[in-house]
Amino acid sequence: MIICYIIFVIVTFAEVHAEWTQQTNGLPASFYSMAAIDACSPLNAIITTAPHAIYKTSNAGEIWSLILIPEVDSLFNIVDVSMPDPNHIWVVNSVNPSIRASSDGGLTWNTQYYSESTANDTSLITSFNYIEMFDSLNGIAMGDGSYVLGRPAVFLATNNGGQIWSPHQQDGMPTGSYHLWKSVDFVSPEIGYFYKNKGSAFDIWKTSNGCDTWSFVTIDEPATFPGIKFYDANRGIVVGSFNMWSTDNAGDTWSKTIINEFNANDYNWVSDIEFMPNNSNSFWMSVENNLLYTSDNGASFDTLLSTTLGEFIDIVFTDSLNAWALSSVGLYHTSNGGILSYDSKQNIVSNFVLEQNYPNPFNPTTTINYLISTKMDVKIIVYNILGEQIKTLVKEEKEPGYYSVMFDATKLSSGTYFYKITSNNFTEVRKMILLK
Repeated sequence: MIICYIIFVIVTFAEVHAEWTQQTNGLPASFYSMAAIDACSPLNAIITTAPHAIYKTSNAGEIWSLILIPEVDSLFNIVDVSMPDPNHIWVVNSVNPSIRASSDGGLTWNTQYYSESTANDTSLITSFNYIEMFDSLNGIAMGDGSYVLGRPAVFLATNNGGQIWSPHQQDGMPTGSYHLWKSVDFVSPEIGYFYKNKGSAFDIWKTSNGCDTWSFVTIDEPATFPGIKFYDANRGIVVGSFNMWSTDNAGDTWSKTIINEFNANDYNWVSDIEFMPNNSNSFWMSVENNLLYTSDNGASFDTLLSTTLGEFIDIVFTDSLNAWALSSVGLYHTSNGGILSYDSKQNIVSNFVLEQNYPNPFNPTTTINYLISTKMDVKIIVYNILGEQIKTLVKEEKEPGYYSVMFDATKLSSGTYFYKITSNNFTEVRKMILLK
C-alpha cells in the first residue's frame, strides 16, 4: 500500500503595518540636525534641541518638560546626551566644548570637563561629538583633536561618574568625526568602534581596553555618509552608499550585502542604526525621511514610517516594544516594536508577527523570532515535508514581548521543513530549508 501525503501550503499576501505616533505635548515643532535622543526606560527619555535646552519625559511622552542648562552662552550647542537612569544626565557640546552633568534629573548642573578652543594646544578638544554613560559611574566621551596641528581625536573615560575624565590620544588615528556621534559606537566601557570616512574607503578603529590602545581595520570599498552600529563586541554593521557590511568577529572579516531598497529609491544618507534588543539580525535604520526595518540581517527591508518633510536623526529602543524616533519635523513613539498588525486575506491579527527564520537556508541551527503584545498561549511546532511533527519549540503562556527561539537540526537530514505558530485564534506556517 502506498500512502500519499499531500500538504497544502497556503500562501497569502500580507502587509506589515507600523504604529508610530507623533508626540507633540510640550515639544517644539522642529528639531535641528545635531539633535539627539536617549532613553533609559519605556517611561523616561530625553532630547537635545535648542543650543542650551533639553526636553525630558517621565511618562512615556505624555508630557515633555523643557530644561534649560544655566550659565551657558548662546554658542553652547548640545550635540549628544546620555541618560543611564532617570536622575543622571550628561550632555556634551560642540562650541566651547564641555561635559555637563546632572544627578537630580536636570534640576541642577555642574561642569565636569571644559576645553578652550585653542588650536595650538595639541591636547585640547576643539569640539565634542559623543558621550555614552553605561551607568552612573562608567562612561566614554569623544571629541575632535586640533585640525590645525593634525592631532588625533581625543577619547575621555570615567569610572567615577565624571569626577575625573581621563584623556586618551593615539597618533595615527583620525583627527575627528565628520558625522558627530554617528561615527562612534561603544558597547561597553572597554569595547568601542570609531570610523573615519576617507572618500574612497573608510577606516574603522577598535579598542578593547577602554581607549588605552586602538587597532585598525579597513573595508576597501567606496562609501558615502556611512553609519556604524555594533550589537555586541563582535557583531556589527556598517552602511554606506547602497551597501551594507556586517561582521561577526569584531571586524576581522566583513561580508557585503547590496541594499536593493537603497538603489530603488536612491537613498544614500543613513543617520542612525538601531538593533532590536535581544535580536542581532533585526535592526532599524533611519534613512533620509524614512524608517527602514529588517528581520533578516539586511537581506530585505520594509519602510515602516515616512515623513513628507524633514529627515530622521536618531532612534532609541529601551526594549523590544518601546522606542522613539527623532525627526527634524517631529518626534515619533511606538509601544509595540513599531509593527502594529499582520494583515492577510485570512487573518487580521493585531500586534502579532511571526518572522522568517534566520539564517535560511541553515546548518545546523537557525533562529525564529516572533512578537506578541498581549498575554497569550503560544505554541511553535516544527514539521517535516510529510507533515510529521518533528519538535515542539514553544508551548507556554507568554507575556507581551519580542521573543527568539533556536531550532537545532543537528540530527536531521537536509530538506524542507515547516514551522507553525498557534496562538488563540491565530495560526501561521513558514518554510525553512536545512542544507548540510
